Amino acid sequence: MKLKNWSIATFLLGSFLLGCQPAAAANPLRQTLPISTGTFTQPSSVDKYTSQEQWDQEFQAMKAAGMDLWIYQWTADSKNKTTIYPTHFPGYSQISSYDQVEWAMQTAQKFGFKVFLGLAFNEDWWDKEGSDVQWLQNEAAQMNQVADELYAHYYALYPQTFAGWYINWEMDNFAGYNTLFWQKNAMVDALNLVTHHLHQLNPALKTSIAPFFNTSGGAGPAAWGNFWKDVMSHSEVDILMLQDGVGVGHAKVADLPRWFDAVCGGVTAAGKQCWADLENFVGEDSTNSPAPIKRLVSQHQILAPRVDRIVTFSFITAMSPVFGNDPAVYQNYLNYVKSVENQ
Repeated sequence: MKLKNWSIATFLLGSFLLGCQPAAAANPLRQTLPISTGTFTQPSSVDKYTSQEQWDQEFQAMKAAGMDLWIYQWTADSKNKTTIYPTHFPGYSQISSYDQVEWAMQTAQKFGFKVFLGLAFNEDWWDKEGSDVQWLQNEAAQMNQVADELYAHYYALYPQTFAGWYINWEMDNFAGYNTLFWQKNAMVDALNLVTHHLHQLNPALKTSIAPFFNTSGGAGPAAWGNFWKDVMSHSEVDILMLQDGVGVGHAKVADLPRWFDAVCGGVTAAGKQCWADLENFVGEDSTNSPAPIKRLVSQHQILAPRVDRIVTFSFITAMSPVFGNDPAVYQNYLNYVKSVENQ
């Protein structure tokens, strides 16, 4: 559906609001704007951005759409021993053709963005999760080494831009830590090995994780809400960014109220922030087609009263005209953002 002008966007928003009012369980204290104000970005997405002009255009497009937060999903690969910035770790090497973290930081500062830096990614997570305590602790140690290097390289240069950290262990509602007490304890201990270290570096920098759920089985909304209340109460994680699962087909838009009410209820009860990580694409590998604007509107409107903030995965790969997406996709979303801001 192509929105040809702002009046159509406003009509779409108004029509949706009439037909889908937030559930009574939504937190009335939250005043979240129903737009994505930040985005996750994977390093490979910006490999081809080798000029300042490209970086400027990307951040200009995001800023026009109401965004002010850039989240690097990871900055190092602890399995392949690579980074996207100059490193001095024994056995590690820089895989990117330039210092991606530096370019992101300087451009973010230029356009008034904050940056959360992801730590070390390891694809073996999907086989290990909470079942291998030694592996978790080793990965936590490598994350802390990455954090030390990132903090030493960039914080003094960009103290107003460097705002937080992202721990890329994507926990889910199927893994053993949902039912096995020792695995849950292993995950909490590992999270605390990282978050405690990060808070010692600088207690003002927030720590975050982004779990996901699948409605086809595993722990249900109530159980998972209790799970996250417990985990967040016993860990130093500051922010939980719950993936909505709509893009990959783990959930339908109609499923979101039950899951976000339950999980964010538990997170809030633990005294922590609960954000939505909204999937703005269609396809299991997250790099397929951009989501239709009508679906995006539905996701934003349903999630906004239930969370403290909405970020998305991923502006660049599913929406950015600079990256190579159809400019109409970006324009349709920009029309929606303007209609919200003008309400």
